[in-house]
Amino acid sequence: MAHAGVAERVHAAALRAFDLVIGLDLNDVSVDGCITKAPCGGDAAGPSPVDRAKGGLKRSTATEGGGIPLGIVSAPANRHDPPLLGPTLDAALTQVKAMPDGVIAHLDAAYDNAPSRAVLEEPGFTGEISRKGVPAPIQVGKRWVVERTNSWMNGYGRVRRCTDRDGQIVDFYLYPALCLPPVVRACGLGAGPGGAQDSGPSPHARRAVPNQLAEPGPHRRKTLRPRRAMRTRCAACRLLCTK
Repeated sequence: MAHAGVAERVHAAALRAFDLVIGLDLNDVSVDGCITKAPCGGDAAGPSPVDRAKGGLKRSTATEGGGIPLGIVSAPANRHDPPLLGPTLDAALTQVKAMPDGVIAHLDAAYDNAPSRAVLEEPGFTGEISRKGVPAPIQVGKRWVVERTNSWMNGYGRVRRCTDRDGQIVDFYLYPALCLPPVVRACGLGAGPGGAQDSGPSPHARRAVPNQLAEPGPHRRKTLRPRRAMRTRCAACRLLCTK
């Protein structure tokens, strides 16, 4: 299934369903990279610059204005972000099929260079890129949604710690993780990325239940502890949450 592109087609179907039910905000696109562990090496593994040169995987993700992931590219952890901008946008365009005119791409200071601007000019995107040397809080813009999506994806064990060596197998596990935000929000099962609560459809989320006092006994009053919500039982969550 990994070589047949099944995961990519499922993700494209999830995006179409979300666009019909809620609507994709394609006027704004954010792209950013995220480094995770890849201790077994492989096609998409390389020395991590943030983990003492241990094996690492870089994910370059593109999201729409609300944080719904549109496309993703895997690469070794020692790859720079700007060379992955083109393949990431191509992956997003492949999944969405069509983009409106005047799309604004929100990028951080790592993309503040001429090659990145040239990549944005090909599809006609306008780049809103943070400038190097300027503190991030002053020019954060709208790119924070992709950082939130990357953080949410790190909640899945197979995505956070990749042990597969084949690059196509790695992508096969990444795309099901991209399917969950649009499906959860479209079905009204949670507040997914861009939702009212901005909590993300994390399978590890716990539902707090107010303390309730039991009936007073003959000797003492017993207090019930808050219950933990059961982990989501869908097959995709069980697969991705495997440590």
